[in-house]
Amino acid sequence: MAMSPLRHSVVAVRAAETTAESSAAPLITGPYPQLTQPGKSLIAVSVIMVFFTTAWTVMRIISRNIRKSPYYIEDYFYFTGQILYYVVAALFILSVVEGGAGHDLVRLAPDVSSKFSRYALAIQVAYSICLCFIKVAVICMIRRIFRTAGQLFVMATWTATVLSVIWALYGIILPFILCKPVESAWGAARPEKCGDIVMAHVAVAVLDIISEVVIVALPMKMVYNLHMNRAHKLAMLAVFGAGFVTIIFSCVRLYYVYIGIQNISKISTGGFISTALQAGIAIMVASSPMLRPVFDRTALKWLGISIRSTREESTPGTTRSRATGGVGTRRLSQGPSHTRSGGFQQMHESEEHLAWEMATMNGKFNR
Repeated sequence: MAMSPLRHSVVAVRAAETTAESSAAPLITGPYPQLTQPGKSLIAVSVIMVFFTTAWTVMRIISRNIRKSPYYIEDYFYFTGQILYYVVAALFILSVVEGGAGHDLVRLAPDVSSKFSRYALAIQVAYSICLCFIKVAVICMIRRIFRTAGQLFVMATWTATVLSVIWALYGIILPFILCKPVESAWGAARPEKCGDIVMAHVAVAVLDIISEVVIVALPMKMVYNLHMNRAHKLAMLAVFGAGFVTIIFSCVRLYYVYIGIQNISKISTGGFISTALQAGIAIMVASSPMLRPVFDRTALKWLGISIRSTREESTPGTTRSRATGGVGTRRLSQGPSHTRSGGFQQMHESEEHLAWEMATMNGKFNR
C-alpha cells in the first residue's frame, strides 16, 4: 500500500514535540523545494518503471497481433491499469518536485506540506485502483486459460477477485475515515481524533499480500500436473509464479509502513519507491505469459536459438502430429489416452495450447 497522507496527520500532531534545533531550522518553501537524494531516486525509479511497463505493454500488443488473437476482457483491465500507472508515476514525481518528498515534514512550509498531503492522498487512491485492475486482469487470464479445471477452481478465482476488490476499496476509503475531521486526509485541517493508524495501514498491507499469494497460487496445481518433462514444467511454474516478486515488494512496503510513522515525508520516499517497483513489476508480470511470440522473433533469434521443433508420434490410438512455432497448431488425439507435451515452447506459444493441455486432464481435476 502506498504511504498514506493519514500518517501526515500523526506527524502534524507531534510537530509541537520536535526539538528546538529542528524548530529553529529554516522552513523549506515552494514552489519547487530543493531535491534531495531520496527524492531524485524516486523520480528515477518512476521514469524507469514507466519505460519498462510501456515496453511490456507494447510487446503484449505485438504478441496479440502476431498470433492474430482477439483481445479479451483481461486485456482491457490491464490497459486501464497501465494508464493508471502513468498517473501514479506522475504523482510520485510531483510529490518530490512540488511536495518536498524526501525532506523532513516538520521543515516544510505549510503550503509545501499541504501539497505533499494532497499528492500522497492521490497516490493512495490511484495506486489502489491501478493494482486492483492489474490483479483482476491476471485472475481473468488464469480463469480463461484453466477454464476446464472445475468448479472449485472457478470459486477460487472469484474469491481472489473479491479479495482484490476489498483490498482496493479499503485502501481508497481508509484515508477519509481514520481521522476526524475528514479534511485532515488532504492536509486542509488539523486532525482532532485518529484511530490506530499503524495497525490500519498494516492491515491494508497484509490484505494486499494475502490477495497476491492467492492469485499466485491459483494456477500452481494445474501447471504442476501438466504432462511435461521436469525442466519445461519448472519453466511454466516460473512464468506463473513470477508474481512472488510483487509479494516481496509488498513485504518491503509493509516494513516501511511499520517504521515510517515518525517521519512520513522522509521515510515515504522509500515506501513510494517500493510502491512504484511493486506496481510496475505487477504490470510486467501480468504480460509475461503471453510475450513468447515477441521473444521468439527477437531475443531467441538473435541468440541463434531455434524455436521450431518437429515431433511425430505413431503410437497406437494417436495420429501423427507435428508441433511447430506457428499459431494455432495443435496435437490431435484419438481415444482417451493422454499424449505428452513436446516441450515448453508448445505450451507457452499461446494460451490456447495450455487450454488444450488442460482439456485432456479435465477428468483428472474433476475427480
